[in-house]
Amino acid sequence: MVEGEAVGATIFLESVQLLEFVGSLIYYLHLQVFFLQGGRVMEKKASGLRNEMLEPKTSIFHKTEKRKCFIGLFDILGFKDRVYRDTHEEISKLMTKTRNHIKTIESMGNSPKGLRNEMKPPIEGIEPAFFSDTIMFVSESDSESCFWKLMVLTANFLIHMLLEEIPLKGALSFGEMTTNFKESIYFGRPLVDAHLLSEENYFCGAVIHHSLQEYCKKNNLPLEKYFLKSGKIPMKGGAITHLYIDLISFSEAIELNDFKKDNIQKLYLNVSGHPRRYIDNTLSVYFPD
Repeated sequence: MVEGEAVGATIFLESVQLLEFVGSLIYYLHLQVFFLQGGRVMEKKASGLRNEMLEPKTSIFHKTEKRKCFIGLFDILGFKDRVYRDTHEEISKLMTKTRNHIKTIESMGNSPKGLRNEMKPPIEGIEPAFFSDTIMFVSESDSESCFWKLMVLTANFLIHMLLEEIPLKGALSFGEMTTNFKESIYFGRPLVDAHLLSEENYFCGAVIHHSLQEYCKKNNLPLEKYFLKSGKIPMKGGAITHLYIDLISFSEAIELNDFKKDNIQKLYLNVSGHPRRYIDNTLSVYFPD
């Protein structure tokens, strides 16, 4: 009897252990299925988020085909000297600040009073690109709406960068371009026009290429509505009559009281010698005596 009871107890114990093993195996398999399904869901969500973050807003920016559009091209003045003078971390903060300014302008807070309900955020329909110290804005089409948004975006960008003591110079142009942001393909006459005119620019601001001036004339666009003004602009070859974005009229339109003569004069504390000519010229354009 004792021996039989021992055998029965052993069999019972082994059965319990087997059931525990099977139960653990089933639980483990359930966990694997749960995490696998959850992982697929998370991967799908993450993939969608990546696409949303990385892909330009409009499919036209993906295509390697020509289209008529507006181009804004700008350089950070004194960037080469900053790279040699400042630390890598300081340059990184500068570039991050530049990018953040564009994100800030996406809000409607800096749109001209009375027109905030009329238009969508300025950045919509305009795609930015960065090449070291060069910033490029490209429109999705040649519509008047895209032109208006580019003007608002550019004026906002120039003013707020100046307020941060980060001066920019550049030019805007118009024509047939190919811009595939997905493949990093950018070429066309407007890009060359904007680059060459920007190189001649000798003040902190945006000069208008004649291709864009012709667009305005052809479409009977009132220049004052788009904060454009004609005047003698400081260029490398001397003062030359050109259209340019008038930051004074724009700052008044958005009721920005911070953009004053003192803000530009602060730039004198950052440079000496020849680079100060840019500051002199900028004051002569926006705050003539």
